[in-house]
Amino acid sequence: MTQPELDLFRPRAESAQIEALAAALRGRGFVPAKVLQRELGCSDRQLRALAEADLQGRIVSWPGSPGYALGDECDVPTLRRGAEATESQARLMLGRAKRIRRALERQVRQFAGKR
Repeated sequence: MTQPELDLFRPRAESAQIEALAAALRGRGFVPAKVLQRELGCSDRQLRALAEADLQGRIVSWPGSPGYALGDECDVPTLRRGAEATESQARLMLGRAKRIRRALERQVRQFAGKR
C-alpha cells in the first residue's frame, strides 16, 4: 500500500522563481548554493525545491557538485558524472528506505502480537 507523499514542509516553487534561478545561472557555470542564496534571498531548502521543481531539467546539481548550473551549459562528461552521482545516491536512499520498512514491519508484527 502506497501513501501519497505529504509535502506540508516542502517549500513551494513558482515558475517565476525557477526562471529567476535559471537567469542567475546563465553564463556562470556552477554557482555555489551560498552565493545563490545571497543573490536570490532564499534558503538552501528553497533553492533545492526550485531545482527539483524545474521539470524541464534545465537546472542541475547533484551530490558533490560545486553548486548549481544550467545543464545546457555543461559538457557531456560533467553531466554523466552528475547522473551517476544522483543514481548512486538514489540506490543508497532506497537501501535506507528498505531498512526503515523492515523496522516498520517489525513494529507492526510486535503490535499485532500484543492484541
